[in-house]
This record gives sequence, structure tokens and C-alpha cells, in this order.
Amino acid sequence: FLSLCTAVYRESYHDLEILALLVMLLKIHLEKEIKDIPVMDLHCLIANLLQNIKDWVTIMPELCFAMSELSDHHHNFLKLLQLVPTFELRGRELRRHVSLIFISNIQNGHCTDIPLDYVSRMLLLCTYLSQMKPSSLVKKMQSLPENEAKTFLDLDQEAYYLTFSLLHLVNDASSSDEPLSFQRKYLVKLCSELEKHVKSDIREDARFFYRTKVKDLVARIHGRWQELLLYSRPSQ
Repeated sequence: FLSLCTAVYRESYHDLEILALLVMLLKIHLEKEIKDIPVMDLHCLIANLLQNIKDWVTIMPELCFAMSELSDHHHNFLKLLQLVPTFELRGRELRRHVSLIFISNIQNGHCTDIPLDYVSRMLLLCTYLSQMKPSSLVKKMQSLPENEAKTFLDLDQEAYYLTFSLLHLVNDASSSDEPLSFQRKYLVKLCSELEKHVKSDIREDARFFYRTKVKDLVARIHGRWQELLLYSRPSQ
């Protein structure tokens, strides 16, 4: 019913009311007890609400930071992203920016200012990729007092689980509606950083299937970027 109302009566809510409603819907989605709301229905409602925002330039960054405050666990970051539709421009823009904010929260423990322009975002993403070595994440976890009782295997699994989430966020953050010819230089750099800092650091072992799962995700992301690079070549 709310989806219908927001589609027909686009002036029903002011921007700040839409912002509050979006945050409430996203928060509800994280509640474990609430599982009966179809994601597709929420997609349509959220898409309508995003389109109804009048001052998008002002509200979009506020929505990104509000989303980043809903949880501090990387699994929930991915769950929140599932609700943001990709079939329209504003949804894709929101996913790109909030993914970078989530990465910043994970890497820095807090959110730094996230640039809005494509070039600055890609350069920042390359910097974050250089910090995603699973072995480095294990060492970082080992230095935390709360992990003193955990074994190396426990921390290794946690590090790869975190890397898996980070890579999904990288995949979303790297998407763009810019012309492929403009993206080309940065896609080349992203591919290089991914191979140098993540792919080369993964030591596959038949006993540790979770490492293979992360390496497969690396291959899928790298393959997507390579495909974009292929299409970005000037026609002969």
C-alpha cells in the first residue's frame, strides 16, 4: 500500500520525512524476527522514495551516513545493500557511495569524508584495496586484546570472512555510470591493486575451503572489470 501511495502521490512526504522513512525501513530489514517482507516489495518502495526526494544532492550523503550508523558488522552492511535497488540511477549512486563508507568504517573504525566525484572515489578505493590482504587482516586481529583466546585458525576464518564482505563492497563501490572510456584508466589500476594485494596473498589449501571461496570472488570481480576494459577499447 505504501509503495502505491509513494508512486501515485509523490509529494506526500518532505525530504526529511523520506529520509526518516528510509532509515526506518532499512533498520526493520536488519531485525532477525522480521523475515516475511519480500525484498522485491521493499525494493519498489525504496526506489519510489529515492525518486521522490527533491534535494537529492543534500539528502543522499545524509542517507549514506545514516545507513552507516545502523550496524557495525560487515555482514549487516551487505544485508543493507541488498535493499538498495540497482535498476535506477539514484539507487546505483547510493550503493556506490554507501559501499565506500562501509569500507571506511571497517578499515578505519570510523567513516572518513567520502568524495562524491568518480576520480577521487576510485583513487580512494585503490588505497583501500591495498589494505585488504587477508594476512594483514589476521595480524591486525591478533593484536586486539579481545582476540587473545582465539586460535590462528579462528582468526584466519574471520579474516577471510571479512575479506569476502569487503570485496563485495568493493564491487559495488567500483560501479559507475560514467562513460567506459573515462573509467578505463581507473579500472586498470583497480585490477592491478586487486591482483597485487588480495589475489596474490591468498594461499589456497584443500583444508581451508573458505580461502577458495574468497579467491573465486576475486576472480569474478576481476573478470567483470576486464570485461568493462574490453568494451572500453576504442573501435578500430
